[in-house]
Amino acid sequence: MTTHLSSRHPSVAGQWLRLLAGLLGVVALLAGGCGAPSGGPSPAASVESGPSNSPISNTLPSALKLYVSQPGIYRLTPEVLGLPKPVDWQRIRLRYRDRELPPFVPPGGDALYFYAPPPAPSRYTREDTVWVEFGVEPSSDMRAVAAPPEGDREITTSLAHVVAEENRLYQPLAGGTSPWFWAQLAAPATWETEITLDHVIPGEGVLSVTLWAKTKAPINPDHHWRLFVNGQPVGDVARDGDGEHVVEVPLPAGLLREGSNTVRLEAPGDLGAVDISFLDRVAITYPRELVVNVGRLRFEAERTGPHRVRGLKGPAQVFDVTDPLAPQRLTGVRQEGDEVVFTGQEGRWYEVVTESGALRPDRVEAPVLSPDLRALTGGEYVAIGPADLLEPLDPLLRWRSSQGLRVQVVPVEAVFDQFGYGLPEPAAIRAFLKHAAQTWDPPPRYVLLVGDTTFDFQGWTVAREVNRLPTFMAFTVFGGETASDALLAQLNDDPWPDVALGRIPASTPEQVQRVVAKTLAYEQQAASLPWRERILAVADGAEASFAADARRFLGQLGTFQTALLSPPAGAPDGAKQVEQALNEGAFLVAYFGHGSITLWGKDRLFAADQVGALNNAERLPIVVQMTCLTGLFTHPNVTSLTEALLWAEGGAVAALAPTSLTLPTDQSFLADALASALTASPERLGDLFLQAQRQVPVESQGARDVLYTFLLFGDPALRLTPSD
Repeated sequence: MTTHLSSRHPSVAGQWLRLLAGLLGVVALLAGGCGAPSGGPSPAASVESGPSNSPISNTLPSALKLYVSQPGIYRLTPEVLGLPKPVDWQRIRLRYRDRELPPFVPPGGDALYFYAPPPAPSRYTREDTVWVEFGVEPSSDMRAVAAPPEGDREITTSLAHVVAEENRLYQPLAGGTSPWFWAQLAAPATWETEITLDHVIPGEGVLSVTLWAKTKAPINPDHHWRLFVNGQPVGDVARDGDGEHVVEVPLPAGLLREGSNTVRLEAPGDLGAVDISFLDRVAITYPRELVVNVGRLRFEAERTGPHRVRGLKGPAQVFDVTDPLAPQRLTGVRQEGDEVVFTGQEGRWYEVVTESGALRPDRVEAPVLSPDLRALTGGEYVAIGPADLLEPLDPLLRWRSSQGLRVQVVPVEAVFDQFGYGLPEPAAIRAFLKHAAQTWDPPPRYVLLVGDTTFDFQGWTVAREVNRLPTFMAFTVFGGETASDALLAQLNDDPWPDVALGRIPASTPEQVQRVVAKTLAYEQQAASLPWRERILAVADGAEASFAADARRFLGQLGTFQTALLSPPAGAPDGAKQVEQALNEGAFLVAYFGHGSITLWGKDRLFAADQVGALNNAERLPIVVQMTCLTGLFTHPNVTSLTEALLWAEGGAVAALAPTSLTLPTDQSFLADALASALTASPERLGDLFLQAQRQVPVESQGARDVLYTFLLFGDPALRLTPSD
């Protein structure tokens, strides 16, 4: 359980909104049919220093990244930074995003203190970064303000705010900053937890419970919750409608106790409606003695006057952190043994900290400043990914170069550091591509992303390391949030992609090698092979409209040999028919029908576990899937059908697949645009897809969902007509 104290902190939301790109949205459905930043710190010389737990470097770097996951006063020493002694702290500059943070170097100069603001809300990371630049003077030091004790009536208490939450359940329909929840309550249901409080003093408190209601019903109200603390009823609340509900109830004096406190939530289900909700977090506000916890304390002064803080073990510093970007150091503080006394102003926030209580960065890393991405001048073909996944791409890169494309290979770590403040967010990738589109000659035409990711970007249920290359999340009508690489290619003010972008969603170098080998073999085959003249449409027999959609698509492709395969619903040999047709080979295979992450059709017309049995390695198609979810590569535990087609020896050379639920009527806009683009005989797959994307109308939300959630898997520079 994650519990944190005094989380009601002054906000820097205004700065964050200017600094962060909006977070968009992923669907985690396993089965079912189709449903209705700007730049970081300027690049500098290459850095050799490593994290604080690595051997100490013999030379000073130009910069280091400090990863911080909580706000507070931090203390830096050479050992923390992994640097040699001594360090000239007077020539250190601290940067948070586009702002400079003021440092404080106490007499003696053996350390540097600074205040890290609360991490900016992010869908992608729990951490934020503070950059340390060496060999430069800060614009200003932390301001010192006098706060000598004044008045006779000392203040020894404040309101503490303890938040408890765990992120266990993913709900893509929830939207918002985080779609992760602690527990589900499907009424009738009961849930409880223990919350530890310290230094409790008699007085009233407040219990706050944040829930997200999944259901709604015609009756009003349609949700009912009862709240208990330490076995005593404290609230009986009825609410109406779906969405977020914040329930706050007063707690009488004497109810809360030192140590463990039990909070219970009941959903009795007595309203005559289906009542399903998800618990997000629980918070308790209570009166607390001003006693430091592990050498530090942050609190808000409730009134002006002399504040006495006790429990110190050693000399302490007091800081006013009301403005997180401009903290102040208090002077005139009186320390009496294990206590300090100073005048606090009503409504202002203070942090009292000893040397041992000061925070340390979660980790320290050297930024990737080489290659200098702002010094690159041009390239039609851009490959972006982690270094270990770019290495097996080399044969494909040399092949593209031999075809006359100017190639740029870009480590995604450098993109994050030079265009995203060192944070693993897709906004950095788009910022880099925007820069390239505006300044390069020639600008990018084809962008290949190499690397997997999951909708669990922050690693609540999986290791964060599995998120190799993140994507934007688009919020859709029927599926909620889902992966949208298309938004990475949206480089100007209109809603359409501006560059042909594809992804190899690989977790390992071996998966990259497989796709590279298939791509090269495909392009080096003879162009006159008969199967390259065929286009096959597969239609789900569950509904007649799917076959009608397939016929409409094929009817627009007069120059190709076309065929339609539509086994009746429930046909015992339907999957065998599809497998045989794929083995015979086709230039393009288009599926129309119901789908889920691993399946075509509700009755397993074709499934991910069948791909390994295909023997079409010499006759690889491009697979277009006018369905739902088969391209959901972001599920952390399930291999999608599209991924299976890429990783198999046979399968497909590339695929167009959806990451969400959309309606066939909206998918038809893209299907018609693809047919139109095919008749124009584009040279490369990315040209075909980009031309089709830019024909999709965006007046309706459903059509926009199709535009943003149908993604290209494979190399966008794949040549459609190989040369003999």
